[in-house]
Amino acid sequence: MVLTTEDIERILSERPSRTDLQTAADRSKKLRMHMRGNDLKNFMPLIKGFEEKGLHELRVKYAKSNKDLFARLARPIDKVFSARGGSIYYNLDDNRQKAALEIASNIRGGMSVKKWTQSYWLPHFNDDPDGILLMEVGDGYTYPTYKASSTIYEWLINGDTVEYLIFELSTEEKKAVDLDGRIKAFRVIDDELDMYVKVENKKVIMLDKHTYENPFGHVPAIRNSDFIDPTNDNLRLSIFDDIIELADEFLIKGSVKITHEFLHAYPKYWEYADECDTCKGTKQKGGKKCPDCNGTGRSTMRKVNQVKLLNWPETKDDPTPAPDIGGYIEPSKTYHEIASSALMILEDFMHYTIWQRESTQKTQGSQSTPAEGPKTATEIVEGQTPMHERLHSISDRAEKVMKFIIDHFVEVEVMKGYEGASVNLGRRYVTENPDKIWERYVKARNELSSAALLDELYREFIENKYASDPNGMDIMIKLMQVEPFRHHTIEQVRGFRVPDDILIQKIYFSEWMNETDDLYLLEKDIKVLKGSLAEYAKGKSLIEEPEPKTDDIPQ
Repeated sequence: MVLTTEDIERILSERPSRTDLQTAADRSKKLRMHMRGNDLKNFMPLIKGFEEKGLHELRVKYAKSNKDLFARLARPIDKVFSARGGSIYYNLDDNRQKAALEIASNIRGGMSVKKWTQSYWLPHFNDDPDGILLMEVGDGYTYPTYKASSTIYEWLINGDTVEYLIFELSTEEKKAVDLDGRIKAFRVIDDELDMYVKVENKKVIMLDKHTYENPFGHVPAIRNSDFIDPTNDNLRLSIFDDIIELADEFLIKGSVKITHEFLHAYPKYWEYADECDTCKGTKQKGGKKCPDCNGTGRSTMRKVNQVKLLNWPETKDDPTPAPDIGGYIEPSKTYHEIASSALMILEDFMHYTIWQRESTQKTQGSQSTPAEGPKTATEIVEGQTPMHERLHSISDRAEKVMKFIIDHFVEVEVMKGYEGASVNLGRRYVTENPDKIWERYVKARNELSSAALLDELYREFIENKYASDPNGMDIMIKLMQVEPFRHHTIEQVRGFRVPDDILIQKIYFSEWMNETDDLYLLEKDIKVLKGSLAEYAKGKSLIEEPEPKTDDIPQ
């Protein structure tokens, strides 16, 4: 869309998207409160009818934000960028692709396109779904920027297509272009121009010195999220939208718990008091309040060298008070246990709401459901599906954002009329502890599951175990395909009556692997490695080899 000055005047006067943009900004503010701890005090109202002002002030002062909670809830999203597989196809000839790769490796601040997307887009995908990624053109280079929804003055948006964008200039921005800080000034971006305008007497005046041709031919902006708000098609939602009410409850209960601990966590000393030595219980000395007992007429042991003298019991029926002449009132643990349990249950509800899967604290804790019985390996694998489906949707958006960045910088800096890149982040997510995956693999192997399922589980184990060691991962994935009958023991293979040379390769596979240099394993393809194993096994005998335990995890 191309705007005339009359169009801009009407838009600035009517502000047709004011309500939607305010809703977007308010949602982002709430999300950032939970996720970053921003403006926490303003989201902690007095609980009317239950707490006094002084207690409320104490609760607000010592309240802990939900930053750690949301860090745990968001942790699986990191798997989008650590997933195995994926590729970027630039659809360019060699020379242009080389230029594009060089730019993509340092799109901004020394970061690659992928790293910038993970570091800047992903956090705001979570906390500002209607914020936008805007491509800017500097002195000979193109780079992405993030614009918060709260900074957008007006827009016209249709799905992912932005027809125009308007930002109100800050005092600093106006000063930078020699404008009076008191006047209204805006940045307006449409399909044709990127311009600064000022408003005088309700009339829009373009600032020619700060008006530039839009090299993209459209507004180079895309929203952070594509999760549509079912109540308002113009707005988008965060992945955490469904748990905001639970997070509010978690925040309140957490603040009440910590306030209770401050008020009641310390044991209180008590003792039977004697008469004050100074006033002898009269509460006064010289006609004034006794300074030693503060007018109570009672005296307590305030120093460790003080001694409390007791009378002997006069009859056998008289009680012997010592040592019960003093002690400590210990706070009850009941509330602490109930409050802690309630917070854990809330967190588990939130985790399950987002990922349709039990949280780590539950699966690793003492909670269990014995009545349901043990799950089969297939059921456990299927249990990963809801989380992976949610991760797929985030991967889709991340791919679109990365493609958006690449397409725009290539269009301006490498090749006009660029048809676009193809971006695939991969879908093999690292979402479980390797030990747990190995247990599932052993269980599936014992259940005689299909080779396809066993291959999937074994590969998943390797990818999780070697997530931080890509060379080790490549080697183990190769070896997985080199080892004969990889899902069976030597004794099982012996019972299959396979040719002797294959059986010998199975028997000596571990020995060959340990004696083969890692660099050789890394550089050579599977066909060469199979030949190396076959050559190594020549001349070896069919000796009995000790069987490894079926539940041993490969080192």
